Amino acid sequence: MSASDCFNGEPRWEESTTASRAEESPAVHSHSHLQMPALRFQPPDRQMGATAFARDDAVRGSMNMVRLLKRNRWLWRELRKACDLDKRYGRRRERGNWELVAVAFVVSDYVDILPWHDDSTDSLWQACGFRSKPSYRTPWRRLRELAAVADEFLAAAGKLIRRARSQDPRVMAHVHFDNTEDETHAALVHDCEPGECPAKATGGSAGRGRTGAGARPARQDTKAFREERHQLAAVPPERVNDRKTAGSPEDAEVVRRGSRIIKRVRIDGCWYRTLDLDAGIRA
Repeated sequence: MSASDCFNGEPRWEESTTASRAEESPAVHSHSHLQMPALRFQPPDRQMGATAFARDDAVRGSMNMVRLLKRNRWLWRELRKACDLDKRYGRRRERGNWELVAVAFVVSDYVDILPWHDDSTDSLWQACGFRSKPSYRTPWRRLRELAAVADEFLAAAGKLIRRARSQDPRVMAHVHFDNTEDETHAALVHDCEPGECPAKATGGSAGRGRTGAGARPARQDTKAFREERHQLAAVPPERVNDRKTAGSPEDAEVVRRGSRIIKRVRIDGCWYRTLDLDAGIRA
């Protein structure tokens, strides 16, 4: 359609559309047997800086996140109720909101409770409902207790995401995981049952079962793991599973032993245990 067609009062939209359909109809009919996917996804939109929270003074830092959660009572109310683990008998616990303490700890740059507790300020603890900063043993116990209601934090995150999606459907329409290696402090300890260690049966040194110190597999440093991960990323998709299977332990299981839950893996016929259930193990 030309510019003159727009201004002479006689637009020929229908005529041109009909002609286009007539020209394209053979191609359409020739591919009519192809089934289009039922679900169609729009390409992701790039919002530069959308998640650069460290640049936003309103949400940067543990104190601001605690204040933000307290202002949104529709989100905080159910989480606070679920995290109230006081049994209401015996000596009463000191007044305070441990779910806010957990959020403050998670959004900080610390991975251990002790250094975070040492550097935390009285103002942060007061914002969480405490009169002053308690001794280290108290938050260590209370944060460990909250592991029993970890799903409540996931439920709160889901509620927040649904609220955000109601305002903008692009939120969480595409999810990208960028994994960063992190060296664990846990180690593999020889854990063969007494009399069932294949290494000892062949004369090798593999410890004395659960009560002895066995030969531990070599730890892989972060640099070597990063190089291996980059090599795996370059492998064609149809061969990725073969590469993963080749380096996987022979067997793995998660079991309860006493009051602890441990992970057991079998490498070269020997069993080993670790307290880090999420640690990656390459045979």
